[in-house]
Amino acid sequence: MAQGRNTVTLRFSLASPLARVMFGLIVVALCAALGRLIIAQFIVGVFSDPRTTLTKAELQAAATYYPDSSILQSLLAEAEMTEAADHEGTAARAVSLATRAANLSPWRHDLRMILASAQDLNGNRAAAEASLREAIRLAPNNAEVHWRLANLLVRESKLDAALDYFRAAVTADITRLPSVLNLVWDVSDGKVSAVDAVAGSKPGARLGLAFFLFKQARLDEAAEIFAQVDRQARIRAASETANFLNALTSAGKADLSRKLWAELAIGKRGGDLPLVWNGGFEEDLATVQARFDWEISSSKYAAVAIDPGAGRTGSRSLRVDFAGVDTTTLDGEFKQLILVRPGGRYRLECFVKTRNLATPEGPRLVILGNASSSPIATTAPVAAGSNDWQPLAVDFIVPADAKTIEIRIRRQPKFSYDEPTNGIIWFDDISLTELIGPGGRK
Repeated sequence: MAQGRNTVTLRFSLASPLARVMFGLIVVALCAALGRLIIAQFIVGVFSDPRTTLTKAELQAAATYYPDSSILQSLLAEAEMTEAADHEGTAARAVSLATRAANLSPWRHDLRMILASAQDLNGNRAAAEASLREAIRLAPNNAEVHWRLANLLVRESKLDAALDYFRAAVTADITRLPSVLNLVWDVSDGKVSAVDAVAGSKPGARLGLAFFLFKQARLDEAAEIFAQVDRQARIRAASETANFLNALTSAGKADLSRKLWAELAIGKRGGDLPLVWNGGFEEDLATVQARFDWEISSSKYAAVAIDPGAGRTGSRSLRVDFAGVDTTTLDGEFKQLILVRPGGRYRLECFVKTRNLATPEGPRLVILGNASSSPIATTAPVAAGSNDWQPLAVDFIVPADAKTIEIRIRRQPKFSYDEPTNGIIWFDDISLTELIGPGGRK
């Protein structure tokens, strides 16, 4: 009964006018506090919006009114830092503000980075380094904080210590690779080991390192790193890989370029290949186009493609369908770059078949040396009419200064106008053989 009476008394107490007033005051106080919080969050949000243009005085007023806002404290610290170059006192104030911001939100790595910047401007690099290391502890996979610490260590003449952080920045954000490589190359006085260390192990970064070293004229190191990259990664980067190999060729490293290309194309080193690759057109064209396979293109004068059902010895050949356009001109609609021995004697051979070929003069296979447009040698023109497979051959001597030649198809009109060329030509079994002595073969 006593317990029941107490309960009744309590209920009557809560229902009393005084209790209602007190309850109402509590509700009003809670609403006011909540409203203040909402207003504070709104103001902080507006002030921290990068689209908002604020003066330092406005930031100062807001930070004073909301001293427990880490965001406002950090924004004011950044505003102070913009003047630190001209007013030494503002650097110290920036440190104080940034320290307060970091203490208010100790879990935020970005506030540690702002503090590090303020400490650096204030001449305390040791404190800045400690702040950045704490930021890395809070955000170990953040590229920016690793980049900041690496740069600070470089300015402290601690390049070896900086390399790990540069590598972490690149690993987290591959787009930083070019700037990291350029910076490390400069401060290390061109040490390959230094840029190798910061590139890391990801295939994309290793390819980027190979391309970078090529630009620095470190061709052998570039090729060595390129060869170590996962084969499929190099193939996926077909355009960049082709550019790299073509650049090697242009720099006088055609033999090395072809070896690297061959390993990509068929998994073999270049020394195991015939001089003319895919002379029977039985292989699919390589994904990486680096001039050592057939480069095939069409024009308004002729459509050029591999024919899967008209081979001489296999199942495929190269087919040229002429469009019947007057003054037909061909120059390289199919071509291939070949490694040769300077001064060597060679024989180029192939077989051609025609159907209803009507032309003032048929096209030829021509051999060009290096970048010259003037042929070293040309075959006889393909005969008009309809003919089964017929041989076409020419002997030639490679110029003493040429390490490569190019085989291509060419038809150049003798006059400003000649009759249209119509019909079809097939080419197959194109080969190149080095000769020894008059008429002898190697």
